[in-house]
Amino acid sequence: ILPGNGCTPVLDCNWYAWAAMELKRAGVADVRVRDMPDPLFCREKTWDKFILAEMMRPEEAERTILVGHSTGAVASMRLAEVHKVAGVCVIAAYDGHMGDAT
Repeated sequence: ILPGNGCTPVLDCNWYAWAAMELKRAGVADVRVRDMPDPLFCREKTWDKFILAEMMRPEEAERTILVGHSTGAVASMRLAEVHKVAGVCVIAAYDGHMGDAT
């Protein structure tokens, strides 16, 4: 689950803890929710590197469904452009370049 900007600690924000619990209850064995580095900006060079190291290793991509909210949806779509993933679920996706040249 990739959160929107400003959500830290992520499990105390919005619906992330609830969604993680419900996914596990539904039988999803590995649900990953982490506090993002630089939580106020969804910078590609920071977030994508962190996600690939901590949340979705490239060798796991084809078995991964990314759930992205707000700017986390932007990060999930950026990753899906580069890595073949099992699926992407975007929730209230942010629409814009976020002023980031990356």
